[in-house]
Amino acid sequence: MRPGRSKRCVTDLLRKTAATLLFAAMPWLPSGAAAAQETDTPPGSVEHVKAALNRTPPQSLRFDARMPAPVATFRVSVEERVFGLSIVDQLRKEFELTPLQRQSAEWRSKCCGINLLTLADGIGKAVRQWKEERIRDRVSRELAEVIAAAEK
Repeated sequence: MRPGRSKRCVTDLLRKTAATLLFAAMPWLPSGAAAAQETDTPPGSVEHVKAALNRTPPQSLRFDARMPAPVATFRVSVEERVFGLSIVDQLRKEFELTPLQRQSAEWRSKCCGINLLTLADGIGKAVRQWKEERIRDRVSRELAEVIAAAEK
């Protein structure tokens, strides 16, 4: 193919595409009378809105068209029984421990792990005692100040 020929093919393709798009957009383009009428009234006026509502669309929809009756075009056949696990086998597969999980369970049972709940309870108890002690010290200090002020 020569270089000039490919350029001409692309140009022809672009022209045909533009012509097709223009032809497809023709129903939505305003007519000359409608364009002149639109320029007479401002776009926000009541007359402009009434004129737009009174205009009929160039192509009306037809609601009386007959629709063909739907026809089933599928077929179902079963050739082989599908293999499926029983409920017991499926539960066993889902919840059975792997060798690594079994080993971890054994280590945990031999007290090699840390009980986080006990640890959290101990930390919470220590914080509570610390706060109570701070409150007692503050009350003692303020009570001593009140007694000292009363003696003066």
